[in-house]
Amino acid sequence: MRRRPQSDEDRIRPAVELLRRGAEAWNAERGSLGTEPYMAGLSFMDAFPSDDPYDLPSLYGYDFSNCFLMSSTIRNAWFVDCKLDGAKITHSDLVDAGFERCSLVGARLGNSVLSRAFFEDCSFDRARLAYCAARETTFSRCSFAGADLSHMSLVRANLSGSSLVGAYVYGVSAWDVTTEQTHQRELIATRDEWRERYGEPEEEDEFYKSQRGPVVTVGSLEVAQFINLLLSNPKVRDVIDTITSRVVLVLGRFTAERKAVLDRIRDDLSCLGYVPVLFDFDGPESRDVTETVSTLAHLARFVVADITEPRSVPQELTTIVPHLPSVPIQPIIAEGHHPYGMFEHFERYQWVRPILVYSQDGYDSLAERIVESADG
Repeated sequence: MRRRPQSDEDRIRPAVELLRRGAEAWNAERGSLGTEPYMAGLSFMDAFPSDDPYDLPSLYGYDFSNCFLMSSTIRNAWFVDCKLDGAKITHSDLVDAGFERCSLVGARLGNSVLSRAFFEDCSFDRARLAYCAARETTFSRCSFAGADLSHMSLVRANLSGSSLVGAYVYGVSAWDVTTEQTHQRELIATRDEWRERYGEPEEEDEFYKSQRGPVVTVGSLEVAQFINLLLSNPKVRDVIDTITSRVVLVLGRFTAERKAVLDRIRDDLSCLGYVPVLFDFDGPESRDVTETVSTLAHLARFVVADITEPRSVPQELTTIVPHLPSVPIQPIIAEGHHPYGMFEHFERYQWVRPILVYSQDGYDSLAERIVESADG
């Protein structure tokens, strides 16, 4: 006799029964449900029923790491000191839910609705929130290091005190976002098709690096949204000519040693009132790359090019220098290094400034020297 296939309700029943026994029992015995406890489609309101409409589910200290919670209804539930690392929570409803001191490192929440939810002191490091709707959502003192926020709606969201270092923000809708004391740095504003298709790559995956395309990093969500609009809509570029630009395009090789210099230049230029945009690309040159560099250069007040041990910089300068006489080019080079052989070809252009040499162990005044030479 053939066994009747289990329904989702039957599959999640053991997990629900264990949940109701409390956090201590759940954490001690969740291993009996497998390494990824299955709770797809779970409604936390149904799992913790109450006759009092104001008695909402509250969960303290539960470990939901790696749980399969796809298409779950978590709205109005409250989570405190819970672990959801690596949990699959895609296509779920978290409207008006609350999370305090919760860890969601590497969690997958793509295509979920987080509107009006409340997150405080939570970690979303390396989490995937692509295509999430987080309108009027509060993220207070949360960490999003390396998180994928691409195509996310953050309209009227509150990110006060949070950190977005290294987050992917292509396609983010960030209107009226509160960013008081928000740490925004190295936001990746360009599309990463590899991540969208295959997910998080290995940290040192060389094939991924060769396929990922150009990388543009900026210092705020607002600038990221503007850069996305600029690169995707040619009509917007025409408006730029009527605006006094403060954008500075920074080109260089993004090895660990060279990137420390570029990061310092970016930070110091920001302090001087400029809007630095770093262009990082080590993959094969293509028409898209050329157009991206050209578009950013047209926007820039001036361009800084670190020609120390260059890789893609020579090609980028070939795209920019001959065609933009109104944009000063400021080359810089580390002490003890020499310009690559073909660079002398650019020195005949009047808008290419003399090379500035900086020492390896001290470049405190480099940004000031750059501004004095390129924009003085």
